[in-house]
Amino acid sequence: MRLLFVNAHVTTMDASRPYGRCLVVDDGRIENVLDERPHGLARPLQVIDCHGGQIVPGFFDCHLHLT
Repeated sequence: MRLLFVNAHVTTMDASRPYGRCLVVDDGRIENVLDERPHGLARPLQVIDCHGGQIVPGFFDCHLHLT
């Protein structure tokens, strides 16, 4: 499945391009980080509006309580 996240604050952790506004994910892998919503992409996408939310790739919650 190919997803397009729009209206987001994307943090890339890449010094050459630290931020973006849209994120394209194809089959669970990040394909592209963009500054604006793309037009005329070759394959169909499911569009997800993040309503200004933050996307930080690579973080997940394994819900572990360390003592």
